[in-house]
Amino acid sequence: MSGVRAGGDIVGDVSGDIYIHGGLPQSHYCSTCAHYRPLHETTPTASARVCLYILQMRQSRGCPPGYGCPKRITPEAFAKTPHGSEIMRMRMRSAGGGAKNRGRRKRR
Repeated sequence: MSGVRAGGDIVGDVSGDIYIHGGLPQSHYCSTCAHYRPLHETTPTASARVCLYILQMRQSRGCPPGYGCPKRITPEAFAKTPHGSEIMRMRMRSAGGGAKNRGRRKRR
């Protein structure tokens, strides 16, 4: 089981799942999870990614990050939940678009 200690040390069998980007441990296993988001939304491809489960769900994940986390959910499945659909809607608004605004310039 992989994880990160409070001191920041990576522990357990990481077997290629954990790597470092932007000075933070990243997980290949979490890459398809709806809660695993860029730390800075303004630069999503260059920014390190973190688990935002505690902010989105207002409760602790209760497990170490990475392989074996039972809270992992796809963005499609998360968008179908009442709380998830609201969060996904806010992400679309902050991105300045959505399906109906594609191809149009944003008014200022």
